Amino acid sequence: MAGQRLNRASSRAQNFAKSIIEQAEQLVEPELRRLIAIGPYSVEMSFASNSELTELIQGAFIPKSGQGDCPPTKVFICQKGDGVVLPNLDWAQEWIGTNSVIPSLITHPYRIFIDRNQGIIYCFDPQENRAAIIIRDSKELDLRSFITPFRILWSWIAIASSSLVLHAAAVQVNGYGVLLSGPSGSGKSTLAVSTGLAAGNSILADDCVLVHRETIYALYSRVKIESDNLSAINFGPDVEIYSLPEAPNSKRYVQIEQSFPKFITKIDASVLVFPSIYGRSGFYELSERRSVSMLTSDSMRELFGGTPLARRGIQRLVSKLPTYRLLLERSLGENIKNLEGLVNNVAA
Repeated sequence: MAGQRLNRASSRAQNFAKSIIEQAEQLVEPELRRLIAIGPYSVEMSFASNSELTELIQGAFIPKSGQGDCPPTKVFICQKGDGVVLPNLDWAQEWIGTNSVIPSLITHPYRIFIDRNQGIIYCFDPQENRAAIIIRDSKELDLRSFITPFRILWSWIAIASSSLVLHAAAVQVNGYGVLLSGPSGSGKSTLAVSTGLAAGNSILADDCVLVHRETIYALYSRVKIESDNLSAINFGPDVEIYSLPEAPNSKRYVQIEQSFPKFITKIDASVLVFPSIYGRSGFYELSERRSVSMLTSDSMRELFGGTPLARRGIQRLVSKLPTYRLLLERSLGENIKNLEGLVNNVAA
């Protein structure tokens, strides 16, 4: 992009983000505030209106009792009908068309993502520690993305504090923290849920975590389950399994604290594991180079390319952990035993 054109786009991007954040801040209602934990960080979510979507979003997160030593990041959430007036978007058509995050070279100091597929606009100001999320009309939304929402924003907040958001599950096995990474369909979520229900183990997350240094933090208070796997997972008769009425064939979900005997919100990472459905059980160690490539691919795909800082953070994390491929078979019980055997091997 030529210098003069870059300067024009940068000026418009900055004005766009500033306008969106300021408008959203004016529209939110004080009584619709909620303090949540995003890993070790406090986030104050505020909404412009109360609706079923508001309740769905609020229920996705872990409440925080106090903001801690640092002021919380303030996130203002509005919907299309709440009164936000969008500035001209002609300057952003290149990135809207490809559904990609607008490069920070253009948006600095802000981060901007106009998610055409989901109908959500994200603007984040790391200098002022404020963000706005603008959501299109509920009738036009795919509510499945709101079971565990806003990962791109949490990733920006994490990167601003030298942390990482990863597309990974996490469990505690025999006292050891296990990161489970893999693309959708690799079996990591089902393995995490089944392991978390097994005696002596705990679960942090089934699909997304925040890592600060080598400590893993839960981001969400829910886990998602494929409908086909419900009969194989023993939740017990008292656990309420939720579904979205607008999407009856989508993944079901449960609230972790209500469903798991032991839900922990953080643990130190001891091993990084890449599950893969293979038809027989086993495990073997992976090289650092291969593990960096796999974890980068798995997580950056989910976070729309990530950032160079995120990629370097992944390299640092992998350099400090043993990494393994875990082969999965059809039996969940055997897969849990296999994972426990892998952890015992690391601990030996």
